Amino acid sequence: MSEALKERAIESLEFARSMFGMITNGMTDDKACFQSRPSDNHLLWTMGHLAVTDVWVVKMMAGETVAEGLVPETYEKLFGYGSKVESDASVYPSLAEVRGYFESAHNTLIETAKSKSVDQLLMSIEEASGGFMKDGIDGIMKCAWHEGWHTGQLSTLRREMGLGSAFGEQPDPSS
Repeated sequence: MSEALKERAIESLEFARSMFGMITNGMTDDKACFQSRPSDNHLLWTMGHLAVTDVWVVKMMAGETVAEGLVPETYEKLFGYGSKVESDASVYPSLAEVRGYFESAHNTLIETAKSKSVDQLLMSIEEASGGFMKDGIDGIMKCAWHEGWHTGQLSTLRREMGLGSAFGEQPDPSS
């Protein structure tokens, strides 16, 4: 396993975050809990969920002490695996608060990955992660996939909000 694969995995995670930023650009605080149907994951829940997930992967790669305090303990119930998305914004912390933890957790994940050697990232974490990740490289790649998955979900909400394409004006396919 080379350093290049480690770098590629980290770049994929950074790319996923940049796409998240493009898709969610223009989604204002008053639309943070917007859902076009009750089954939609809204922006506020998604940001909290991705923060909780990033913290869990940091914990798997670097241990409890590195991950401790990256998000409030209440976030696991609000945003963790199996949590229920609520349309009522009063159930959640503010978008600004969640965004802060969202960015901080992601930055810690990136810095943790960068600080590890390739050999350290290849150490098995399969058992500790309940079979979700084979090792740290796998964890980074799955975080990129996970963020992309949720970004795609938010792209449909973007259209429902009438925000238009996140990629600028699109050519008319009929011309």
